[in-house]
Amino acid sequence: MGFDSIQLVLAVEATFGINLPDERLQHTQTAGQLHALVLEAIKTPALMAVNQSCRRCNYNLRGLRDPRCPECDTWFVFRERVDPEIAWVLLVDIMSHEFGIAPEYVQPELNFVNDLT
Repeated sequence: MGFDSIQLVLAVEATFGINLPDERLQHTQTAGQLHALVLEAIKTPALMAVNQSCRRCNYNLRGLRDPRCPECDTWFVFRERVDPEIAWVLLVDIMSHEFGIAPEYVQPELNFVNDLT
């Protein structure tokens, strides 16, 4: 996994408040596979604690309903409300930002390891 892919994983983990297992990431190459891995991590009971402060600027997020931090504009996720469609929209946003590509280019079969790095 190249530097760009590592940056992508870090952004995904920060946005969703999860830790993706390295052994699973080694076999993850497409946007669809990454989406499935994110959904799996969100549903893992051990990871269900909601982060109450922004990972980037430490702003207190309690009581907020907007999915962006008002201080630094970072996306964050209330994990108890995430459904697969919302997770995909956020993943597309992260990938288009991290790789500098148009959101419509991000499809489940997009191989971010080989096609974008």
